[in-house]
Amino acid sequence: MNHRIQIILVLALLSAFLFTLNSAPVSAKAEGIGAIGWNGEYWLIGTFDGEVVKYDGEEFTRIGALDERILEVESTEDFWLIDGWHTLVKYDGKALTKIGDYDVGKTSCNPSYCLIYAKLKGEELSEEAAIAKKKEFVQMSEGEKKKFKEELLSMDRLFRYDGKAMIDLSENVEFPIREMRWNGAYWLIGTTNLEGDSGLYKFDGSEITPIELQTKEIPKEAYHLESISWEGDFWLIAVAEGVNSTLYKYDGESFEQVFSSRNKVQSLACNSEFCLIFLDNNDIIKFDGSRFEMINESFESGKILYALRNVKWNGDYWLISYTIANEGGSIAKYDGENFTELTEMPSNCFEGGMEWNDKYWLIGTFQINCNRWALLKYDGLTFTDLTREFEGVASSTVPLEPPWSTPPSLPGYFHTVFLGLLLLELILLSILLWKIREKRGVFYGAVWGLIGLTVHVMLEGAKLMRGYAWIIEIIALPSVIWSKIAYQLGGGGTFYYSPLIVLPVSVAIGAVIGYGIEKGYQKVKGKR
Repeated sequence: MNHRIQIILVLALLSAFLFTLNSAPVSAKAEGIGAIGWNGEYWLIGTFDGEVVKYDGEEFTRIGALDERILEVESTEDFWLIDGWHTLVKYDGKALTKIGDYDVGKTSCNPSYCLIYAKLKGEELSEEAAIAKKKEFVQMSEGEKKKFKEELLSMDRLFRYDGKAMIDLSENVEFPIREMRWNGAYWLIGTTNLEGDSGLYKFDGSEITPIELQTKEIPKEAYHLESISWEGDFWLIAVAEGVNSTLYKYDGESFEQVFSSRNKVQSLACNSEFCLIFLDNNDIIKFDGSRFEMINESFESGKILYALRNVKWNGDYWLISYTIANEGGSIAKYDGENFTELTEMPSNCFEGGMEWNDKYWLIGTFQINCNRWALLKYDGLTFTDLTREFEGVASSTVPLEPPWSTPPSLPGYFHTVFLGLLLLELILLSILLWKIREKRGVFYGAVWGLIGLTVHVMLEGAKLMRGYAWIIEIIALPSVIWSKIAYQLGGGGTFYYSPLIVLPVSVAIGAVIGYGIEKGYQKVKGKR
């Protein structure tokens, strides 16, 4: 291959990669869906950019915006509770009203009111705890850790909110709270204190009553409450000791141990007939109140389920959203007998919200290392893509900011700086590739790293590649190697997946592989 063809090839690949990075069909305003709720009349949708949008099944209406990502939207019969990153907001169908500034841990609503577990903002740490906070947590002494945790917990609060007043229930419960669930008659609240002791409380709307756990059925010490779910006749409660989990049935009066595992429970989900138990080793167990059945053999055979995201029941079947290794997010349907992966779903991004309204599901995804985020309608048979229609409303430039908004950030400026740095990096890589063009193994290995990365970005998780991730792993081996290293380094943190990092590292890995192949070939050739 002559030098001119080499130059054309490198420039074409660099241009293709730059085009790929900037051609994703997503507006600069929206990064995807953070929460979806249904109140019996209309949908409320919250985005990563803080947009609040109403959907009546026909038309989208932009209500307003927060200055932060929206994490949850929940409704009572009279109002919506909107949970931002550091702000609680009420929506009564007419206007957004700020409730207060809180670092919210959990919210849960019944038809009349909501329970809110949050940390107060504006509280100052003592001098001792403030000094400890400046250190990395692992560098703190045991005394500093305890002091720091105690002061943080002193800011925790449990509120009952009916749309008018925040009633503080904190004196009657021990923090931190792990679960808050409603069964139609009362709440069950699960806690785990700093010593690792579990606590369980009933709340009937007016009085919190502790449930005695110091029994032979549930040893209180060193157990961490994991999950609570209601099956219609009893609660199913998972507690953990180290990496082991134990399940108990609780009928409101007494406890019964029903299951023990050497793996931790990720989640519990129950309908009126049976419960689904998801363990962290990817086992899925069906429990009808008396019998356990392992059912994961029919679920995603041969794939690694990295993380369970959501489990919802619509009266006829379950929808389960999860993450698959090297394929992004996915959703499966479970009818009580068989699992069906919804491969026709036009987005492989992680699920950000999904709810049922007696006719269809509304499913939102958010974009992190995937092809595109989406807002989808699913009737059990087919998907309808509402993304463009929604995006046109949610990305409106018409200011509808609430009165407590702070000045907007400058995403356009930072986007320009990022592209400038990326372009500079591409130029430097082009110069480097030109300089090493005579070292054929290194050169072609580096080009392979670039080709593979372009393919990785363009095709990973695409509909046509579902079930064929191994093809991408072969073509994009250098970038796949880095993605596995990055996962171990940052647990999926965006820094390690930044194009500014991935691009040179992928090229370098390809160059090293190319060098090794060339040397190996020369050795074999020399022996002949």
